[in-house]
Amino acid sequence: LAALGDCNFVKVGERIFFPTDLDESLPVDVTQSQYVGFLTWQKLDGMCYWYSLGANPENQVEKYFDLLGSDWDIPRIMGGMSASLAFYLFCYLLSFNCSSQVRGVRYFNIFILSAVLTTMQGLTFLVFQSSFCEENGCSPGRGAGFSIAAVFCFFIAGLIFWRTTDY
Repeated sequence: LAALGDCNFVKVGERIFFPTDLDESLPVDVTQSQYVGFLTWQKLDGMCYWYSLGANPENQVEKYFDLLGSDWDIPRIMGGMSASLAFYLFCYLLSFNCSSQVRGVRYFNIFILSAVLTTMQGLTFLVFQSSFCEENGCSPGRGAGFSIAAVFCFFIAGLIFWRTTDY
């Protein structure tokens, strides 16, 4: 979830200037950035911009997604699905000690953690092959670090599930 919601997934080589049609009444510190995320970007003051300024904030999200290009859609969707599935598994783990565990269910969860979540979270890195990143020289940002940590955590959690025994 941190990788998806962070405004600093990639750092572009040089400061980018968002087009004026994003919203003409936005202040300068919002329309320039060097850090870009899946859902929002980082303002010059270091804070994430959450579409709260300007004459038409509702339209800004769509224009921002258009600016990044359709290459970012699959990584954005995979990040969202990964966060949703991780929340489901978190809820399941809360009941882990309170309910009997069937080996088949546990192996299913191992597969989800080790294979599916790890792959889905890893697919967020497809943004580095996008046309936006080719044009702007992207490098990994803070959100990419969160994504790497999530990949390792999902995989290790799957291995830990593998070691649990029936009772």
